[in-house]
Amino acid sequence: MSGTLPIADALQSANVCIFVEGFFAMHFKTHRFHKIHSKIAVFQRYLRECDFGRYNHWIISGIWKELRKLKCGFTLGASTIRYRRSLELGNRVHLQSKILYWDEKAFYVEQRLINEDNFVCATVIAKQSVISPKGQESVTPQSILEALFRKPVRAPEPPPELESWLKYNIASSDRLKDERNKFHYQ
Repeated sequence: MSGTLPIADALQSANVCIFVEGFFAMHFKTHRFHKIHSKIAVFQRYLRECDFGRYNHWIISGIWKELRKLKCGFTLGASTIRYRRSLELGNRVHLQSKILYWDEKAFYVEQRLINEDNFVCATVIAKQSVISPKGQESVTPQSILEALFRKPVRAPEPPPELESWLKYNIASSDRLKDERNKFHYQ
């Protein structure tokens, strides 16, 4: 398990972002807390910053390396953001990423943008689907974590809000499938 974090740490990470007007620049600093220092332009960058935060999380936890060994990839299967308070230019916020749950196809990650007053300004729930190469048996999040930690791991129970979100996504997908059969482009 060299080069990886203990399992409890692999499930969460923290980054630092600074909202600054004018441009977007990013550089990584590796130190004890694995923080990213970013300068980002405006509020619509929340989701982009969360994308960077998730990939940083996969890298520092060792999950990305294990995923690549298995010749697999990730795709964002779904995401929802809830804005609770706007951020002003120059605000410094922490971006926390945490794996809440996994199933046979995807990791489910919660991300929080937290200001200097410890107020959660925005939350994101993201479904990060594992993509296996064609012709290869499906690789599961469970198998990735077990290969990484070289021991059996158990998925945590999904929190109630994630269970509701999963049900919403299934219902929405079913409705769209039904509508697809009824609607045809002319």
